Amino acid sequence: MDTRAVIERHVEALLAADLETLMATFSDDAVVMSPEGPMTTREEILDGCRRLLSGLFAPGTYTFTLDALVTEGEIALLTWHASCRGTDIPFAADTFVVRDGRISCKTFALVLRPN
Repeated sequence: MDTRAVIERHVEALLAADLETLMATFSDDAVVMSPEGPMTTREEILDGCRRLLSGLFAPGTYTFTLDALVTEGEIALLTWHASCRGTDIPFAADTFVVRDGRISCKTFALVLRPN
């Protein structure tokens, strides 16, 4: 699976609140760098995904707009914005490294504004 397809699958799983597929997009040794610090184990990444799906991206509580998905080889940049219950996200950027069909590294940053 090429980089674009992996990231598209990742986003689709997030928007569908499909935790199993979302986790399947990550390699076993993936690292996620967040503003709160790194997630370096599958359990930490799983916990982060669970928090996201029960918080900002709880099903039926947000609108999401993909602004751009740019890939070059194994690297991807995703920019997006969303309106969530209680919070607007006017800008967010996620970067990915995809190896052997799975995300090996993800970073993200976003702007949060109460609504």
